[in-house]
Amino acid sequence: MNKKLYITIYILFFLTMMMLGSVYTYSIYRPFIETQFQVSITVSGLPYMFSLGFYAISMLITGKLIRKVALKILIVIGAMLLAGSWIGVAFSTNIVMFTLFYGVFMGISVGILYGVALQFVQRYATFHPGLFVGLMLLAFGLSSVILAPISRLVIEMFSTQTLFLYYALFSGLVTIPIVIMYPWDHHDFHETTSKSIPYIRLLTIFTLSTMIGLMMIGLTNTIGVNYYLFDAVDVALIISGLALLNALSRPIFGYLLDHLGFKKTAMISIGSIITASVINSFNLGSSIMLFGFGYSMYWFNLGAWLSIMPNYIKKKHGKDMYASLYGKVFLGYGISAILGTLFSSVILDFFGKTLYLYVFIMVLASVLFIFIRKESE
Repeated sequence: MNKKLYITIYILFFLTMMMLGSVYTYSIYRPFIETQFQVSITVSGLPYMFSLGFYAISMLITGKLIRKVALKILIVIGAMLLAGSWIGVAFSTNIVMFTLFYGVFMGISVGILYGVALQFVQRYATFHPGLFVGLMLLAFGLSSVILAPISRLVIEMFSTQTLFLYYALFSGLVTIPIVIMYPWDHHDFHETTSKSIPYIRLLTIFTLSTMIGLMMIGLTNTIGVNYYLFDAVDVALIISGLALLNALSRPIFGYLLDHLGFKKTAMISIGSIITASVINSFNLGSSIMLFGFGYSMYWFNLGAWLSIMPNYIKKKHGKDMYASLYGKVFLGYGISAILGTLFSSVILDFFGKTLYLYVFIMVLASVLFIFIRKESE
């Protein structure tokens, strides 16, 4: 693939990743969904939960298919599902139909296009691959920063249906050119998966590292407003900044991995998580500035590990094994979302204090340190 075509497709994939990230601005229009379909908070959470689950499952399946079919075929399937899902969401008449399109079909399309975009970069980026993967992941993280306020404005001016139809339109505008321009580059690798690959250890590392971030991102507003009694507007402003840090950490840690290697980069991440937890343990809501700083490390490091793990797998096991292996390891994202929510809820309900949550995070980080020590560069 020539350089000009690569850059063009890279930009289009970057915009596509932003559209994929729009799925996770769900909290913006969730209240409107509850009103429209007259459902409870618990029921309104089902589309988002299904979307996360099918996203992880789709990544696993896509990782296997990438080794057997042309990326162009997967791009076509993903593009059709993405635009079609937004149209289906726009015209949903009940929560079941909404969950089917938003949770199932949307989750599948995100997993396909996310996996294909990363495989594209891993396959063709020969110069600073970690940085270029991180920049691609930056788009996914930036979505909540850029599209969330725009989405709220569109809903207030028009309706949720208008917003979803706009999403369908822009999804088509960025994916159809990729379908047209992307070459038929099918490669039948015929490689044999090595039994020596420590899949369980990689899965455990990714699960533990993402659990910390996913758990605390979901609790930032609740802890800031309900436990520490900070002003809701101030906490909302802090969260906007944290979302930006989450996005920026992806190219930063991709660059660090390129230059420092896996262990040193991972230790920087673990060290910052433990430091943040110590600060939070002493602060406990006394200072909103320290609250913002401490929680910024949790948001920052979730983005970090979404960049570290795919780059490390490709660097250590090769680009031919990357898609299949990372698809399996990405199951840890789904596992961590479930376990993190469960454990944090139990800790807060049982103890009623955030201190024990920070102790739990330090324990997780210590276990993560042990597993990383066993990894070879």
